[in-house]
Amino acid sequence: MGVKTVGQIAREYQVHPVQVTQWKGVIRERLPELFEPARQGSEDTQELIAQLHEKIGQLTVEADWLKKKCKQLGL
Repeated sequence: MGVKTVGQIAREYQVHPVQVTQWKGVIRERLPELFEPARQGSEDTQELIAQLHEKIGQLTVEADWLKKKCKQLGL
């Protein structure tokens, strides 16, 4: 794979050359983030994770109860 021009990339992916240029801008802006060490999640993220774990537990209990009832009813 070699270096391609914006026009070549646009033709290959059937998009407008301006779109390719915008993609390149996004990549340039965000590329450093890929090489940064992983950060601990913010408090909001940690709270969301806790809420999701709680919801998973609740749904697991409900699913188990429904399976048991279906079995009892012969469904």
